[in-house]
Amino acid sequence: LQIFARAFIKIVLVMMLYSLCIWVALMTDIMSYKEVDNVIGATIKTAGFCTFFNDNVGLFLRNGCFFREPGVFMVFINIAFILDALFLKNNIGLNKLVLYAVCMLTTLSTAGVIIMFGVFILYLQGQAKNYKSLIVSALFFMLCIYLLVGSEELMNNVFGKLEHGMSSNSVVGRITSLTIPAAIILNNPL
Repeated sequence: LQIFARAFIKIVLVMMLYSLCIWVALMTDIMSYKEVDNVIGATIKTAGFCTFFNDNVGLFLRNGCFFREPGVFMVFINIAFILDALFLKNNIGLNKLVLYAVCMLTTLSTAGVIIMFGVFILYLQGQAKNYKSLIVSALFFMLCIYLLVGSEELMNNVFGKLEHGMSSNSVVGRITSLTIPAAIILNNPL
């Protein structure tokens, strides 16, 4: 399991770094994208084998890496972070912490940011004995807060959908992705 965890983390780190480079190139107009419609008619921007979606206000691209949507990418980022920080109990350097945080923020995933924050708190508790790691982790924590609070657009993109409650397609989609499978299991236990 440790061999798998290390390999998984390395693969996800490469994916994050690659998709982040493509994202920066698109956001700075160094690279152009192609627009295509997916199977349900939603417009997706593609470049460098990565997928990107418009945010709510059209200022940021939501980074989906190679996946069908940013919400799937955030799952892989968080699994890698959980394996790295909690399972392998690595002393994660500032560069890697920044890569995790910045890449997660480019997904603009509310659930992703909340999960990563929770894992980070657990990671901090485990690092309390190692002062160097604790200082690096505290710097990372301050950077995340600065990035979120410093940009009203970013803050709104990540957490704005919570204000709309059930009128938000995102919230309804997340709730039904839990309730429908549960109902199927209850109605067809075998």
